[in-house]
Amino acid sequence: MDKQIIRNMRQSIKEQLENLSSLKFQRKVWIANSLPGIWWDWSDAVCGYFDDLRMSKSDKAPKSGLIYHVNDGILTKAEANIIEPFNDLFDSFVDKYPAFPTIEEYEKILNDPQWIKITKFAVKILKKINFDKLPS
Repeated sequence: MDKQIIRNMRQSIKEQLENLSSLKFQRKVWIANSLPGIWWDWSDAVCGYFDDLRMSKSDKAPKSGLIYHVNDGILTKAEANIIEPFNDLFDSFVDKYPAFPTIEEYEKILNDPQWIKITKFAVKILKKINFDKLPS
């Protein structure tokens, strides 16, 4: 796969994880609507991560779409192993709230202990994986 495509995909994964790792950012975007020009809601968080980045599980990739990223040279196997438990945790949380939450439901999401665990897990991934470096 072309190095620029790999670089772009790694950057996209990093950006999604950065958004998922920050309760402060989520509160500003989801509740306060205080970041003009930024539109990123719960549906974007879920679909952007699982669908756009091909992180969801399927019949062809029962462990998750991470296998595609490893096969395409976007992630190393070690990186995929770091991300996979996050995917499982996030995936188990997705259906707990509606696709288009109300402000009150956003408050519940942001205060849900499982969501807080997910955001902290995203922080750990960002510390463990240098997404700016291409896999060797």
